[in-house]
Amino acid sequence: MEKKKFGQFIKESRIKKGLTQKELADLLFIDVTAVSKWERGVSYPDITLISSICKNLDISEKELIESSNDSEYHKMKSEAKKWRTFSMSWSLFFYISYAIALIPCFICDLAINKGLTWFWIVLSALLLAFTFTNLPKHIKKHRVILIPLSMLTALYILLGVCCIYTKGDWFLTAVLGVLIGYVGVFYPIVFYKTKLGLSEQKFTKFKKWFLLTYAFGMTGLTLLLLVVINWNRPFNLFNGVMITLYGYTILAVFGLIGLIKTNAFTKIGLGFLSILPYLFGLEKVLYKLLGGNDGGSYYDVDFSNWSTHINGNVLCIIHLSGILFLTIGLVLHFKRKKQK
Repeated sequence: MEKKKFGQFIKESRIKKGLTQKELADLLFIDVTAVSKWERGVSYPDITLISSICKNLDISEKELIESSNDSEYHKMKSEAKKWRTFSMSWSLFFYISYAIALIPCFICDLAINKGLTWFWIVLSALLLAFTFTNLPKHIKKHRVILIPLSMLTALYILLGVCCIYTKGDWFLTAVLGVLIGYVGVFYPIVFYKTKLGLSEQKFTKFKKWFLLTYAFGMTGLTLLLLVVINWNRPFNLFNGVMITLYGYTILAVFGLIGLIKTNAFTKIGLGFLSILPYLFGLEKVLYKLLGGNDGGSYYDVDFSNWSTHINGNVLCIIHLSGILFLTIGLVLHFKRKKQK
């Protein structure tokens, strides 16, 4: 009964706040099924979520605790207190460590160079470390966007300071290179976590465009990086552009396959079958642009000799799997179409 009483309190507080289960789950960065289990009295929240739950529902920890009086929850209360103590100690440890690292560097730089020179590199490096260790605790809203953005900003500051210190001309190149890495890693997370601010219905329709937007974005940034590099260190820009365009083609192909209105088996089959011609084409493109030996292929098949034919053997298996998936998918597609 106590779990149900606790769950009812969570539900009433959520409704009073005007939040759906999904919205509360997004604020806490958990799955909506977890919130559902709390409200149905199936389970209690993890101790690390207590403070966030209270903050997002505008309730005190005392109110939350008093909503349930069973021994299990009192145990969780004790664990939550221990967790807060550990969390504060961990943060304090980093603050002290940063001070210990910063103050001697400040004094040494002044004493040796009669001014502040490389100290700024140390300071910006510690600022970057701070965004990984302490800053995430202070960001409560829009964490999916603000935490990576703060890390990226701190990294740009560090790169800028290093570029000034070394009197280099590579800052813009480094900025774009890092941005490509960040977009590659964080764009999928931001896309699916924030849903781009769209309603559930609109996002469901738009998310099928994810791979295409990802491919075009990465392609655009990479081409811009090549232009910047060519500006500072001239090279054969045409070759770089052609290799980049072809390199991202497979993502665009997968994106187009995702737009086809059919079942998952058909899409997987088409995806597998597109890999082999893509790799064969890549081999020819690289040969035409960069030159080299075009006397043989890296994809010859010989299942009796895996040591020298592993590329061809693996691709053959992928190709056969693609045919199998496509066959199953087409059968299901036409069967469903016939039933309609």
